[in-house]
Amino acid sequence: MKVRLSQEYARAKRVAERNAESSELTRDYDVTKGLYEDLLGRKEKARLSMTLDIEGQGVTYKIQEPAKYPLRPSGLRFIHFVILGCLAAVIVPVGLAGVYVFLDPRIRFPDTLQHITDVQVLGVVPHMISNPALRVRDNDIKFIISIIVLATLLYFGLVGYFVLGES
Repeated sequence: MKVRLSQEYARAKRVAERNAESSELTRDYDVTKGLYEDLLGRKEKARLSMTLDIEGQGVTYKIQEPAKYPLRPSGLRFIHFVILGCLAAVIVPVGLAGVYVFLDPRIRFPDTLQHITDVQVLGVVPHMISNPALRVRDNDIKFIISIIVLATLLYFGLVGYFVLGES
């Protein structure tokens, strides 16, 4: 019985070895088959390419006209940014002043107070400006206007220099 048992163990060991060898051979066969099919496909493509080349039906390219470099860049140029900058310099301060006046909660005119409260306004205290205050205000306005004019002239001078310098 022990002899029979040892024979069966030896047989089981041989079966396991044969299974391992069989799976290894199957794996090698699959790899070799994949390589063979790849090489066969390449051979067919080469044969087809050679046949088309002999018949003159292959892919041919002909240049119709030589490439030309553009003289000006495509898209926005410097002058467009200059124009947009000038427009923004005018529109933004005016818009901010309008928003400030619109959102300011103070009541400046008697008609506005009468409209809001539906009560008749009996009297108004006038705003009185003295001569020194008028002079200071006028000087401030003249100074601000002169600064704006000088800044605008300087801006346009620099823009003209750079734009004409590019051309």
